[in-house]
Amino acid sequence: MIRKFTLLLVAAVLGGGCAFVDTGSRYADTVDDYAAVAPHVALGMSLAQVNTLLAPTQLRLDNVERRPDEVFRNNSQEVLVRYYRSGWQPDGRLTDNEYTPYLFIDQTLVSVGWLPLRELRRLQPARLVL
Repeated sequence: MIRKFTLLLVAAVLGGGCAFVDTGSRYADTVDDYAAVAPHVALGMSLAQVNTLLAPTQLRLDNVERRPDEVFRNNSQEVLVRYYRSGWQPDGRLTDNEYTPYLFIDQTLVSVGWLPLRELRRLQPARLVL
């Protein structure tokens, strides 16, 4: 009886200091889910079609882990930049290389990635849509 109590006490003391540590599995799962469906996205798809495919891959993320949309005008066209989490680095920071921007003009996907976004911004300074 004393031996069982001692073992129980030792287990409680040793196990009591343990805490759940997120090793990034939900980030890895998010990236895996994204990687599985991203190849099905094609230029010319509507915002709704892209969102139907990619939004479910982001459900594990908290709001602070999502990058907000950007909306601006390029001449008379409305440009929406929607970011999807597509990578993860275990450094505790949220950086550009962990997201992929999808550019929509008038609700139609016209490009994917950082290079087209940078080129668009270089050619036409952004004017926020109010």
